[in-house]
Amino acid sequence: MPAACTRLLASENAIARGIARRLYERRLYKRAIYVGSDQVSSTVYQDGIPLEESRKSAARIAGYAGIRPEEVLVDIPPIPGEMTLDVRVQNRHSVTSFEEISPRIRTLNMTRREQWRLGVYTLPEYRETVLMQRAKSCTSKSRPGRTRSLMYAKQCLVSIPPGPAKIRVIHK
Repeated sequence: MPAACTRLLASENAIARGIARRLYERRLYKRAIYVGSDQVSSTVYQDGIPLEESRKSAARIAGYAGIRPEEVLVDIPPIPGEMTLDVRVQNRHSVTSFEEISPRIRTLNMTRREQWRLGVYTLPEYRETVLMQRAKSCTSKSRPGRTRSLMYAKQCLVSIPPGPAKIRVIHK
């Protein structure tokens, strides 16, 4: 075991000890929600979310689920911006930009946007609880007495305005 992990196992901080123990035992956080850039407002997440805001979101979700805030992680990275390649290419008749000749940069930009994910993670034993408790909260606030779809619950969990969206719940 690496020395850093050994030091964390003996830490005075209970959260640090718990994380080190889970790493050592390979009992890691698992994805509860995984949402792509095509399923959220890209302007809201363009620059990502500051760490403190992610922690507040995690604490709010944990509160709904009845678990400790450190047992939920929210990861909202910035959505990748457009890559450009300022290369001019000589073709038979003129000098033109590389983007006009080849679809590679467009393809790379599209792939980078498609690979972006907003994630909510928790311990395996809390994955369903996190999802369903947050879903109940959203349901009761939005339309008391009415059952909402699981799709709506997932949207509410990650604060996506209701609307057409495909959200994948990953169970691995």
